[in-house]
Amino acid sequence: MTLAELPQVAALSVDEKIQLVNELWDSMADELNNSPVSDEEKQLLDDRWEHYQKHPETALTLEQCIALIDTHRAHIVQDQEKKLLDERWENYLACPESALTLEQFKALERARFP
Repeated sequence: MTLAELPQVAALSVDEKIQLVNELWDSMADELNNSPVSDEEKQLLDDRWEHYQKHPETALTLEQCIALIDTHRAHIVQDQEKKLLDERWENYLACPESALTLEQFKALERARFP
């Protein structure tokens, strides 16, 4: 299944898509937690454990893992913000008369972030 096959989802805003992804993830949590581990997955875990035992210096500390995750999250947020700005710019170009005045924009921002 692709996003192109789900036009209603494709039309959602970035915030709505994030909310949908969170809801989908939550709906799968129990199923994922109770699913059996395949022989292939067990072998992968065994291989990784063996590699760690031979080369413990290649392991990351908890702090390094958190920093790496934070870096990836920051890139994701930047990508989402860029996409949102691009969408807004395209909407403006398609219909410039619908653009907000600076005063209207500030009023919306105050209402959104009191």
